[in-house]
Amino acid sequence: MDATGSDSSDFLAILIDQLANAGTKGREVSEGGLNFMLEVVKGIKPRDQIEAMLAAQMAATHNAVMTFARRLNHVDKHPPARQR
Repeated sequence: MDATGSDSSDFLAILIDQLANAGTKGREVSEGGLNFMLEVVKGIKPRDQIEAMLAAQMAATHNAVMTFARRLNHVDKHPPARQR
């Protein structure tokens, strides 16, 4: 709880659940991905729940951007011509 700047176990449980949902791959929660996002939140050193939520959003946004960057890197650079 110190890592989130909150002394509320309810807040922590929901924040972890939200991060787990943001970091799922398919139906499986990625333990490594969740731990990474929690470390991001911890590294930001939020002082209260609002800062913890913003830190969680930063972690989730980073995760999403990196996922889509990886996907874009694997897109065929020359799509076939469309048939008319």
